[in-house]
Amino acid sequence: ISARLSCSVCGSPFMAQKYKLESCPFCGGKIIRRKDDNIKSIMERLNEYNNRTKPIFAELKKRKYKIFKIDGAPAPYKIHKTIIGKVK
Repeated sequence: ISARLSCSVCGSPFMAQKYKLESCPFCGGKIIRRKDDNIKSIMERLNEYNNRTKPIFAELKKRKYKIFKIDGAPAPYKIHKTIIGKVK
């Protein structure tokens, strides 16, 4: 979570380890580190997940709803393809 970059113009996301870019390949904007990419923000997001989201998943599982785990690391079009494959 702490290596996320984005374009300052169009907002396209990039992972620091994957891409060694100085400018956005889509619009030419400057690549910057996200403002919320710091330990304090990460801890707040993890606490929010544990306190609000995790209990909802537990309740859905208890009620026998189908929950699919989707890897969010691949390119968005690959994630989309995976999601479509799961819901068909």
